[in-house]
Amino acid sequence: MNRILFGILALIAVSCGQGQNDAQGKIEKESKSDYKPDPESIELNNQALEITISHSDDSMKIDSAISLLDKATVVDSLYFLGYANKMLFLMIKQDFPRLLETNKRIRELRPNQPNWVIQRALILELSGEIDKANREYKKGVSGYEQIIASEANLSWEFELEYAQSLVMANHYDKAQKIINRLKKENPDLEIWEAFELQTKKELLKRMNEKRPIQGV
Repeated sequence: MNRILFGILALIAVSCGQGQNDAQGKIEKESKSDYKPDPESIELNNQALEITISHSDDSMKIDSAISLLDKATVVDSLYFLGYANKMLFLMIKQDFPRLLETNKRIRELRPNQPNWVIQRALILELSGEIDKANREYKKGVSGYEQIIASEANLSWEFELEYAQSLVMANHYDKAQKIINRLKKENPDLEIWEAFELQTKKELLKRMNEKRPIQGV
C-alpha cells in the first residue's frame, strides 16, 4: 500500500505542474508577484531530498526528511515545494492526519487548482472515510467545471488533468470522451503514442512504483 499511496497522490500533485491552465497561473502569479522562496527553506528542502535519494524505504531517513521540511515550512510558510515534498514522505508513512493537514495548507496556497481537492479526496478514500471522500470528489470535479465554464481557451494539458481527475473520481466514461476529443483535436501530440486512459483500478495497480521527488 505504501507505494500505491505514494504513486496516486504524486500523480495528482505532478498534474498541477503539467496541466495548470493559463488563467489559474495568472491569478496566483499576480497574488504573489514579489514572492521568492527563502534560501534557508530551499537548502532544508534540498537536504531532505539528498538524505532520501537512495533510501526512500528507510523509516529513519524519511522521518529526518519530514523534520527538515517541517523546518523549511516554518522558516517560509509560503514555500509550496516544501509542502509538496513533505506530502510525498508523509504518503510513504501513511500518516493520514498529517497528509490532510499538509494538503489543507497546499489548498490555501493554491486555491484555484481543483487537483488538490481531488488529492484530499484520495487521502480520505485511502484512509477509509468514503463518504467524506465522495463529497470531496464532487467538490473537485465542480471546481474543474467552473474553470471550464469560465475560460474559453483551456490548454489540452489542463483538460488531460481534468480527465485523469475524473477517473480518480470514478467518472471513467466521461473522462474517456474527453480523451477521445483531445486526440482528434491534437492528433500530432507525441503523448498519444504511449497514452492509454486507465481505470481507477488499473491506475492503483500501475502506480505501485515510486516517483522522483522534486528539487528546486
